[in-house]
Amino acid sequence: PKIVQFHPEIEPLVRLLEDTPRDRVLEEVGLKVRKGVSYQEVLAALLFMAILIPVTMQAVHIANRAGQVGDRKAVAGRIAERVLNELLVTGSLMQNSNSGTIEEGDRTYEWSMRSETWAEDRMNLVTVSVAYEVQGQEFDVQLSTLIEGTQLSGMQMQ
Repeated sequence: PKIVQFHPEIEPLVRLLEDTPRDRVLEEVGLKVRKGVSYQEVLAALLFMAILIPVTMQAVHIANRAGQVGDRKAVAGRIAERVLNELLVTGSLMQNSNSGTIEEGDRTYEWSMRSETWAEDRMNLVTVSVAYEVQGQEFDVQLSTLIEGTQLSGMQMQ
């Protein structure tokens, strides 16, 4: 596997700092200094670690979040399509509630439906919105379609 490599003077110190148990770091670094490693090299290794580790962890966090958002967005899109199709096919647009929840794996996705008059014609724009959460942040997917206004004459508007 590829690893980050530093200047040859600092590389052994960074590895020492990474691999040594916390309770032994000061002893080990002290031994290196007594054997001729300069304070500047020790400080450079500490500086690299102080910058590199947080930046690397932030990059991993961002990549993880992007992956989770992508996965859940795909699931939410499938749910929106399924809910919209079921509402249209079963005629439930006029009689059922305009929201609900769906369990998908170990996650719960909340959906809501709204309908509004479409200005261009005697049609209604029906939109299903599916909400999901990733790392404490709320996201949603919306799927819309047009249907004849007469099909929705008895439906309550949101």
